[in-house]
Amino acid sequence: MTNDKDRFNAVPPAATGLSALYHGDPGGSRLKSGLCPKALRAENAETPRRRHADNAGVVRPNAEQESCYNYQMVRKILHLDMDCFYAAIEVRDHPELAGKAVAVGGARDQRGVLTTCNYEARKFGVHSAMPTFKALQKCPQLIVMPTRFDVYRRESSVIRQILLKFSPRMEPLSLDEAFLDISQHPGEPSAIAEIIRHLIFQKTSLTASAGVAPNKMLAKIASDWNKPNGQFEIREDQIDAFMVELPVRRLWGIGPKSAERLAKLGVHTCGDLQRYSRFQLFEEFGKFGPELYDLCRGIDTRPVEPDRIRKSLSSERTFSQDLTSPAQCEAKLPELFEDVMTDLRQSEYVDRVRTVFVKIRFADFSRTTVERAELPLTLESFITLLHEGLSRKTAHVRLLGLGVRFQEPALEPVQQLDLPWS
Repeated sequence: MTNDKDRFNAVPPAATGLSALYHGDPGGSRLKSGLCPKALRAENAETPRRRHADNAGVVRPNAEQESCYNYQMVRKILHLDMDCFYAAIEVRDHPELAGKAVAVGGARDQRGVLTTCNYEARKFGVHSAMPTFKALQKCPQLIVMPTRFDVYRRESSVIRQILLKFSPRMEPLSLDEAFLDISQHPGEPSAIAEIIRHLIFQKTSLTASAGVAPNKMLAKIASDWNKPNGQFEIREDQIDAFMVELPVRRLWGIGPKSAERLAKLGVHTCGDLQRYSRFQLFEEFGKFGPELYDLCRGIDTRPVEPDRIRKSLSSERTFSQDLTSPAQCEAKLPELFEDVMTDLRQSEYVDRVRTVFVKIRFADFSRTTVERAELPLTLESFITLLHEGLSRKTAHVRLLGLGVRFQEPALEPVQQLDLPWS
């Protein structure tokens, strides 16, 4: 069966009529006329695919639309994602591990979980956030290395300095991935991505994958397209054809539960989803519906934010059937806990945790949050907060979430929490 990558690796350059708007300027840097992508897509809001545009049929934009169009069309966003970053560093620093199944994480006798693993381990079904004991059951020969975050941070700093040589507009997402806005760089985006990946390997002996696209969502999808040690570009005039066949599970914010829910509606691709109006999606998915309407059309207007300060990190689940007892709620916490801890280990904010919290949404859509400082980052702390939250109301539970909030820099001393993986 043809996989997603094979289906799209040869998307024709003129997949839509938008190229006619460039008037012979393939780079799109000197736009003569036309609507901004958001306005043009809105014009065809209720159709699965945007109609082809030609010069005669283009509506002349007003000043606001012209500004929107120019801003959108010159954007070139690169998403860089290191390949199995922590595990790759361990293999690099321990050459005897080359070719073996390697993971990084906690020990089995300490109820540890894996932070990441290399591709040799993934062949056995091992993945990040998996309990170490379960990973060893799937792959008995798995070598689990302890984390060395001081080394990972040092290598991350080297990589970021390389990115900053090409643009000051860099938004780190974690130690091993970042967005880079290269809209103002005169070079071709794919060439820039290739040079960056080469420089990273030259400096660190580590491989990276990259995606280039007109917006952040598509760039992140593209960086995963030819992993490991590859890259992929989605151009503006390819977006329509690309999105029609793209599985909805690849959209930002669509997890296994949401994908299952969409499958029950007969929605498997973004083309399927485009048949639903904005109002229908709002009725089905609440406030996420209108966002989903844009995402399935390849629309994402978020800028790269170099100075973005993350305030919290959390994980939550909405359950298809309400939870009816404290025991059922408690049974859902370990998975959420491992999600949060895995993301926290991969972030830059390990030393800035200020409080921990549990969020509960009841069946009647009322909600409560229990938050405490000076609690250790353990599952038991979140269980304590859960029971306090459940005591506030007698009702079934439809959503559970847990997370941590970070101290803003230089505002007050930061409490050093006892981290279970240190």
